[in-house]
Amino acid sequence: MLPPGMLERLELVVALWSFGSFHERQTIGVAGTQYDRPMTGYPYLIVDVFTDRPLAGNQLAVFTDGAAIPEHRLQALALELGFSESVFVFPPAGGETARLRIFTPATEIPFAGHPVLGTAVALAIAQGLDAVELATPQGLVPLAIS
Repeated sequence: MLPPGMLERLELVVALWSFGSFHERQTIGVAGTQYDRPMTGYPYLIVDVFTDRPLAGNQLAVFTDGAAIPEHRLQALALELGFSESVFVFPPAGGETARLRIFTPATEIPFAGHPVLGTAVALAIAQGLDAVELATPQGLVPLAIS
């Protein structure tokens, strides 16, 4: 659930147009027939960066609880979604707001501009912050949100 006014504030910098949950599935057999059943959901946001309207700009997926996702699933989720980048948000290890891991469909990358900016705005609004400091493998990125 978004805090009141979050969507309006978020649209000033990026357009947030979808909340989703990627569900793992397990195939089970019953009397010779196979059925898929949902196993685990991984909540994510779809954020459009460098635009003020949904379905425009540069899109990315932001998985809000990367720590809940098994390591071997991170790359697979980025590939499945097929966006230029997918961001997985992890709890802070120190004084930063959050730690980020960024994946393209092919590999993990240490830094990318629009994923860091989009994630910063989404986290700042969700947490009611006017500034964030995000840890990436490339280093700390302090950002003021206005």
